[in-house]
Amino acid sequence: MPKLYTIAATALWVPLLMACERTAQPLPKASQVTPQPVSASSEVPVASGSESVDGSESVDGSESVDASDSVDAPPSDALVVSDTAGADFSKDDLSAVKSVVDARLKLEQFTANGAATSYGKPCRFYDTTSVRKYAGDDVRFAFVRPRMIKISFAGNDHYVRQVNVVAEITRVALLQRGVDGKWHGAVKVARDTLSFLASSSVQDSTWTVCERPAHASGWNAGGTEKPFTPWLPVRALDTDRMAVVWDESFTTPKLRQLADSVSKLSSTYVVEGNPEPGMPMVFKDVCPGEGCEFGEWLTCDSLRVFTAAGDNPKTAFVLHRGDRFTAVTGDVHIKQAGKVAFQRNVKVNDEGMHFYFTPADTLYPLLYEGEGFGTWYFRGKESGGFFFFGNADQESTDIPVVAGASGYVVLRPIKSEWWVKVRAGNGREGWLRPRGSIHGMAPHYEDGPAVCPGEKVG
Repeated sequence: MPKLYTIAATALWVPLLMACERTAQPLPKASQVTPQPVSASSEVPVASGSESVDGSESVDGSESVDASDSVDAPPSDALVVSDTAGADFSKDDLSAVKSVVDARLKLEQFTANGAATSYGKPCRFYDTTSVRKYAGDDVRFAFVRPRMIKISFAGNDHYVRQVNVVAEITRVALLQRGVDGKWHGAVKVARDTLSFLASSSVQDSTWTVCERPAHASGWNAGGTEKPFTPWLPVRALDTDRMAVVWDESFTTPKLRQLADSVSKLSSTYVVEGNPEPGMPMVFKDVCPGEGCEFGEWLTCDSLRVFTAAGDNPKTAFVLHRGDRFTAVTGDVHIKQAGKVAFQRNVKVNDEGMHFYFTPADTLYPLLYEGEGFGTWYFRGKESGGFFFFGNADQESTDIPVVAGASGYVVLRPIKSEWWVKVRAGNGREGWLRPRGSIHGMAPHYEDGPAVCPGEKVG
């Protein structure tokens, strides 16, 4: 049976160390690795100068945010160590493997300096081909916040001992070489896992990172196993040399800023990708705006009523000035979601809402419902709350970019159409887009006139 151990996660974050060299000697049987309790911080440090939307700020210009503010539950910080070779690895071996892999991870974070070290040295000196079969070097990634989560000692042959190390990282960008030969980059923030191999000679026991880091993804043609795919790291200086073409007018300096902000977060705080919602989107039975109610309305302008809601409908009939009609229900057709980006770590603590946003996040407003609240799309899910950034409506946003005072910016407004199903006095029904002078839409806020202005009652 493999032996499982748990060691304190705090031991992972050590200063940068070189590989531990030892003189050649017979390998002793390992002493047992004593289990130790794991302690995970519940606070998320915020970058200096950040502030909450409600204006509260600490003396030094930073805040601490409890992990309960995050969307997802914090992961365990335990490192699981297994030995399938019968305890042939000592505590010194474990320490040496941790040191050399941790040094490599720290070195290759996107925030590191210097050129990336090349990969490809075989794990076994007598190999003529790589143990791992790679398709090529056309996929790179930028990452921060590395954390080892599993070390598996796989045993040894007559010459080499080998270990597999699984590390968790926060990936901030993917780079791929296109058919044009250029490097194309996309910002894709997500927590991910990588597999590293480390080996040592049986004679001298010096542990080194070998082969290339791999990512388990996809399936083979038979659907029976997941092959390893190459994920080579890229660092800040490399992106300048590679002349990366970024998606959505992104730049390498912006990526550096993003990576720096995310790296300051606690390992317990999960950041994820923020895909845009699919469009178009329809919200049913909605009467947006403060005090809006369906019921009896009065039009003081001519209104064209259509057979259906949507693009290019046919005319059903026309409502004329002075006509009363019944608003039955309404649908909001979202043509374009709004877009709010964050320039630094921002905590929103207002109107009973507690959210924590980072530069890795993008918020997509969908529908402003009134009284400061609405619906948005965030981290692949539809939710909502207090619109601290304004209503993001196309009619109230004259300038495409509206800068916020608390670390966020509205990059684009919502584009939507409100369609109301109506029933005329003669019973005919259809759909219209409310416009012009209509009374009775918010009865709690207005005393609707009995007739249109300028006309006599009765």
